[in-house]
Amino acid sequence: MSRFTPAQQAAIAARGNVLVVAGAGTGKTRTLIERCLRLLREGASLEEMLIVTFTTAAAAEMRVRLRKALEGEVKAATSAQAIHSAPEPGRAALRAASSIHLDQRGRAQRGPTGDSDFAAHFAEQAALLDTAQISTLHSFCLGLVREHFHELAIDPQVVVLDERQTRPLARECLTELLAGHYAGRWPHSAALQQLIRRTGRGSDEHLRALVGRLHSYAQSLPDPDGWLEGLLADFRNAEPARWREWLATACRDWRALWLPLREDTPVAPAFTRSRAALRAAGEDLAALAGVLSEVAEADRNWPHGTKKFRKGFEKFFDDAAFLLALTGQNGTGAALEEDWEWSRHELAALVELTRQFAERFTEAKRQLGGVDFADVEQLSLRLLRDERGAAARRCRERFAHVFVDEYQDINAAQDAILCAVSRTGEEANRFLVGDIKQSIYRFRLANPRIFAGYAEAWRAGVIPLADNFRSHEAVLNFVNALFRPLMRESVGGVTYDTAAELRFGNAGERASLAVGSGAGARVELHVLTSDEAADSAEADEAQNEVEELLAIVREARFVATRLRVLHDAGHPVWDESTHQFRPAQWRDMVVLMRSPGSRGEAFAKEFHRVGVPLHAERGGFYDSLEVSDLLNLLRLLDNPLQDLPLLAVLRSPLVDMSLEELVAIRKASEKTLFWDALTKFRAAGPASGATAEACAKAAGFLARFAEWRQLIRLGSLTQCLERVLTETHYEALLLAEPRGPERVANVRRLLDLARQFDPLQRQGLHRFLRFIEAQEEVELDHDPAPLPTEDAVRLMSIHQSKGLEFPVVAVAGLGVRFNLRDLSGDVLLDGELGLCPMVSPPGSQRRFPSLPHWLAKQRGQRESLGEELRLLYVAFTRARDTLLLCGTDAGKNVAEKWREPAAAISDLAVLKARCPLDWLRLWLPGVAKEPNWRGDAAGWNELL
Repeated sequence: MSRFTPAQQAAIAARGNVLVVAGAGTGKTRTLIERCLRLLREGASLEEMLIVTFTTAAAAEMRVRLRKALEGEVKAATSAQAIHSAPEPGRAALRAASSIHLDQRGRAQRGPTGDSDFAAHFAEQAALLDTAQISTLHSFCLGLVREHFHELAIDPQVVVLDERQTRPLARECLTELLAGHYAGRWPHSAALQQLIRRTGRGSDEHLRALVGRLHSYAQSLPDPDGWLEGLLADFRNAEPARWREWLATACRDWRALWLPLREDTPVAPAFTRSRAALRAAGEDLAALAGVLSEVAEADRNWPHGTKKFRKGFEKFFDDAAFLLALTGQNGTGAALEEDWEWSRHELAALVELTRQFAERFTEAKRQLGGVDFADVEQLSLRLLRDERGAAARRCRERFAHVFVDEYQDINAAQDAILCAVSRTGEEANRFLVGDIKQSIYRFRLANPRIFAGYAEAWRAGVIPLADNFRSHEAVLNFVNALFRPLMRESVGGVTYDTAAELRFGNAGERASLAVGSGAGARVELHVLTSDEAADSAEADEAQNEVEELLAIVREARFVATRLRVLHDAGHPVWDESTHQFRPAQWRDMVVLMRSPGSRGEAFAKEFHRVGVPLHAERGGFYDSLEVSDLLNLLRLLDNPLQDLPLLAVLRSPLVDMSLEELVAIRKASEKTLFWDALTKFRAAGPASGATAEACAKAAGFLARFAEWRQLIRLGSLTQCLERVLTETHYEALLLAEPRGPERVANVRRLLDLARQFDPLQRQGLHRFLRFIEAQEEVELDHDPAPLPTEDAVRLMSIHQSKGLEFPVVAVAGLGVRFNLRDLSGDVLLDGELGLCPMVSPPGSQRRFPSLPHWLAKQRGQRESLGEELRLLYVAFTRARDTLLLCGTDAGKNVAEKWREPAAAISDLAVLKARCPLDWLRLWLPGVAKEPNWRGDAAGWNELL
């Protein structure tokens, strides 16, 4: 075991409030445990420590490692006692003197006074370990709530309801409320009905999702009711005071962003005029409106042959036009007032509905004698903030030391709880550990800004850990070189500066893992290209789905082949137990993806073909491919004009079309629905140029589909499904695949659900599908499967891999587009801006973004892309010995994009990325200058 670094020693010895910024693989858990031990050596007890971890598994690991350390201390003290059983004169006095230490106020305190005392003390601590407060924050809060149930007026046997129980309950509560609003029971019902008509387009599902998001976000705050009341107060005000402030700020930010408009922009009057306007402007809104007006006028002046230069600067001119429409030529902002008046009544109704829902939902949970996780946090806060109660005082008296791990993933309510149980002033006692570069839980409402705020406020108590003890030096050099220009404050709030870089730790003992040790290349980037697929943002969703299917299969085959080569060649990986290299085994390898989901099936098939064993955790029942196949068929029987279900059915064993055959069908009619393309393809037959087998598959499917659709209208769901299974031999095909019996069992379970629904046949297929959707909503993500005992490669998500390490890491799917669909909703929710609507003028179907919607979309894009960068950082730093990167870059002339010369990476360039490969393509020319880059297709240097 290596010695502690100076930074680790500083973290172990520091007192007061301490923030440890622990980069990947820097030994944060070891440091935290050693700090606990040091406090125990000074006479502290586990009874006065609160240790909070992010997951139950992390708490269990912390307990195990602490137990091992305590047993080591007992053994060491016992051995010392035996050796010094006859101490020299004066030794006892020296030992007693050495046991004196200073507390946080500088007062002398005496800890264990001798070897026997130390042995007894640590034996006592080992005995206390099982009851020590080492847990997740939820577990700590639940204990607090149960202890003070009488003060909270709740059931003393209160249970925690999981999402399988609360989601149906929440839906039922909201359904009852909406029924009342449809009947016009409340004053704000009319505005709510208008919001549903405007955003739902015939369905209230969009509104349900909005209420759910608004309620969940409010529950992550220290004062949910106060926050909702603040929103409501704003919307009741006829003046858009906050919107006016945001407009002035937005105009100034726009000018600051584009003020350094490059002198090397193409020679065109529009650019010359715009640069002059930007430089001459003042800071008040009227002056900025003049700039916007000048830029808009310049955009109308493109002499013949110069309009092509506008490409690449669309955002500059489009944003100027948007802001000008709001400010007006003279900066009065009349349009802003109009947008506000058209929107505020509906938004107020939405907030009122959310408040009603929160009250109804809480009452329903209490009737079941239960609470959910958010309730546990809010009830704890109520206890800790109650001036009449003593809960907070007792916690502060009890816990002399508060340790919290993974603080970058905290939310505001959780931060308030931890503040309430911690001491302040001279007795400040928080020890927070985290790394904002590894904050990847925005979907759980984690707020990395809280961690950043502590880093700013506690500058004197911030201790960075940068020595990485996990990875090969070549991997660290690559990670630093890549994220140094990409991670920046303006995109996601993280600056990858010198302090953030990972250093090769313990270089003396790890010399075999240093660059130049002769171990060979440790980082590989493989880009699979295709010039056949479209590279258009306007490409329809079905076509993009076909492209992604092609990419997944090719990448799975490639990754499997590459890992097979490494395995068969005896690729060397470091063995910590023997301190030498050994040949890599399958269990040393892992494939990480952003969202494996259904892609796991493609990887399982391709790995099986290549002969590489793969352990891929399957998702829930509804995520299984066999159930998805049959549900997609039912969706088509209900409505065949759905591209994605149709593609899934055609690709499945139900029809068994190849990807090439799907492409041939799309070519039969490129601008229509895929169903229309399929019928035209069937009608054209061999004349379409497709193979006879493809034509036969299309004709056979359409004929059977017509019969199945007739049967489901006249018979039962079960009859139809059984006939489908019989005619397609689907179950027999599943049995021939890996995990065949398990997959057939899932099919049988779906049939059982259909049989249960058959007595309600009058409700029809559409109602059954709605029932299934409700069931899917309560299917939860499963915890990562335990490590397989067999020697196999593992496939997991990046989120599941956090905190783990692997000798060989393959990161696949780097060409998959970022999912930014949440930014296209009619009403966006932003932590600072609140509710941000699209605007619809009365009596019009036209919709356009309000100022806060425009701002929230930009902020959301920056934060989403910032998190995608952090996800890459987490994925890349899981690698101990070797890192393989693989992605598909499809489109016209794609190879030309990778030949572009090196250029400075700007904020705009980072924000334009649609997938991780776009960032790698931006970065690569700057590091691929050495002569070892052989031609256009391959190369190498010291990084990769």
